[in-house]
Amino acid sequence: MRALLDKGRSFTLGRGAMIAWLAVGSVLSLWGLAVLLQAARLQATIGSEEAERQLRSAIETRLAAEGSNALQTYVGTLVRRGTVGLRSLEIAVPGGTTVAQANAYEGLSIPMLSPEYLERLRQQMVAQAGAERSFDIVRDGRTVATVRYVTAGGAVAAARAEAVAQLRRDGWLLILGGLVLLALGVLAVLRPQPAAATRNLESRARVQGMPEPGPSQSSLDGRAAQALDRLQRGVIIVDADIRIREMNRIAEQLTGWSRSDAIGRLVYSVFHPLAEDDQPMTTPAETAVRERCETPMEECRLRARDGTMHHVEMASAVLEGHGDTADGAVLFFHDIGERRENVDRLRADARRTQDIVDHLDEGVLTTDTAGVITFANARVARMFGYRREELVGATVTKLMPVPFLNMPDVHISDYGDSQARARLPRVVGWRRDATTFPVDLLAQPLEDEGDRQLVLVLRDLTMEQRKDNLSLRMGRLFDYAAEEIYVFDAQSLYFTEVNRAGQRNLGLEDGQLARMTPAMITEGVDSETLHDYYLRLRSGQTEHVHYRARHRRPDGSSYPVEVRLSYSRAEEPPVFMAMATDCSEREAAEARLARQAQQDDLTGLPNRTAAINTLRDALRVAVQRGKNLAVAFVDLDRFKRVNDRYGHDTGDAVLREAARRLESIAAEGYFVARLSGDEFVVVDTGAGERGRVEVFAERVRGLLAEPIAIGEHRVALTASVGVAVFRGDSEDPVDAGELLSQADRAMYLAKKAGRDRAHVYFGSEAAAAGDQRKA
Repeated sequence: MRALLDKGRSFTLGRGAMIAWLAVGSVLSLWGLAVLLQAARLQATIGSEEAERQLRSAIETRLAAEGSNALQTYVGTLVRRGTVGLRSLEIAVPGGTTVAQANAYEGLSIPMLSPEYLERLRQQMVAQAGAERSFDIVRDGRTVATVRYVTAGGAVAAARAEAVAQLRRDGWLLILGGLVLLALGVLAVLRPQPAAATRNLESRARVQGMPEPGPSQSSLDGRAAQALDRLQRGVIIVDADIRIREMNRIAEQLTGWSRSDAIGRLVYSVFHPLAEDDQPMTTPAETAVRERCETPMEECRLRARDGTMHHVEMASAVLEGHGDTADGAVLFFHDIGERRENVDRLRADARRTQDIVDHLDEGVLTTDTAGVITFANARVARMFGYRREELVGATVTKLMPVPFLNMPDVHISDYGDSQARARLPRVVGWRRDATTFPVDLLAQPLEDEGDRQLVLVLRDLTMEQRKDNLSLRMGRLFDYAAEEIYVFDAQSLYFTEVNRAGQRNLGLEDGQLARMTPAMITEGVDSETLHDYYLRLRSGQTEHVHYRARHRRPDGSSYPVEVRLSYSRAEEPPVFMAMATDCSEREAAEARLARQAQQDDLTGLPNRTAAINTLRDALRVAVQRGKNLAVAFVDLDRFKRVNDRYGHDTGDAVLREAARRLESIAAEGYFVARLSGDEFVVVDTGAGERGRVEVFAERVRGLLAEPIAIGEHRVALTASVGVAVFRGDSEDPVDAGELLSQADRAMYLAKKAGRDRAHVYFGSEAAAAGDQRKA
């Protein structure tokens, strides 16, 4: 300071320069105060974030891995250790159920004080320690827990970041530099004017053409320049013609111009401020000189000489001259790139938080104590059919009139306690289109810098109610379904659910089935095949497997079933589901149809189709073994007269008795069938030579020779029999239909010969007779 005063003896400091020193000092001091305030605000934000970050890191990994007892122990440890100054910590799962909680004053014990007052004292001590904060732990897009905590104010404030420390240093350095410049300005104003000899020297210098000292030739004091450099503040001093007369080292670094190259240049040719859209801006120094006023702080992008871009904050102070003119201006600027990054990061975090809140499945509202909405996320806007702007400023009762309008004793804040919510009336939402829907409401208090608010979390229960109703209906359908339904674990294969039809058909109770697997009740399908079905379903090769089996009862009986097996990955753990249909009646019907297809309804004998099939198989065996085969074609003589005389009922009875008589030899290895009407066929698969065949034919005819007694009637009955024999050693091929036709022709010859006879075609005789008949 003394050195500066000594220098002052050699020149006169003008009034404008003095005012400039005072102005620069004031600006720097105010600037420093603003930076300190900004540091305090940023420190509070970072402190809160640091406390939340440490707690989130400490709790998040423990939440899924440990049980409730271990989690409670860990929470108590965090509070006792005073992690980030914790005074209270509570973890709750969705629905409001608290799974772990602890506070630093749990061990407080005061004799003669009741437990109720002691608990109230602990809560007051926690409330005095600091404001309650909370955050959600989200996994896979869903909130799995809410953490509420209280930290001591000093502990939160102890959280630091380098940016905060730098801001604090900058603030104190700015204030220090400003005080130094103010002191210099005050001393310069108070010092006596230079002697007359000095003024005469200055006059002679002007006469000789030497430049007059003044603002245009002023330079930064060494100490002031050092202070500004340490503050990382760039300074450019311009004269009334906005030509640069001085700049410090920081200004050189930010502009890319050396002091020697910049002195004398117009300020806008060295200092290039750009707006966010890259449009050139007027420098604050130009504005200050032109309008003779200080310019406020503003942010811009500064393009350096080499094209490098810096984010800077700039302002300018005018240097007052004589009269109405300005002697110049001082341009202050500094790099705010790091601050911009911090701000951008905070803004990005805010936007991310906003996006997360907007994408929640639940609607979120914040209200003041009067119930006026201050914030609404996108989900709640869609839920009620309003725009978000329309909701802010409205009251909660506009959206949820029931029960708050018709029950004045019920308040929104009452829905914060999970146990109390179960006893409170159901909340009904009112959409913009006047439709209503059930709402699940959770209200939590929120303290924001002393401003008490409520956070309301809303869930539309429409789909849940539909699912509940559907679940009840599906449960009834499951239980009362006619099919047997079995649900069993995909790993252990033990039954987990069996409906009534399954229990009833198996004759087992649900408790007995819980210790059984499908293999224990299944017959007709081995365990390996069942496991192959399970593997195909698990691997996704097929969605369903169909198979037939039999279900075994405890008494050893069984019944046929048709099973449709499927696999459900949606269940946790995955399960198989088998739907089994009892096929007993269907199998009986199928067997009945099969019998009807091969059996004569009237007599119970095999029909023509069965006869042809049996004869075909018998011919194949006869060819393979070289044995003779005889087919007897039997026709009742004058059977039409029986129907005409006694009626069709008697005729049917006669046919049944004829069938019974013929069937009596079936046990000896003969095959007997009814072809149609009064025609029958008897097949002898072990026929011998002609003599034996003729005996066979006479025996068949003799079975029908006796009269048949039907009620009061005795019906005399005779039959004509034609026999065709296929020789096993024959080389001529013959099929079943042709052999039956040969027997039919032989029967015709027997009728022609007078009826009640038998005629035999042996081997090739039938073929020869057929050729003669054609001729």
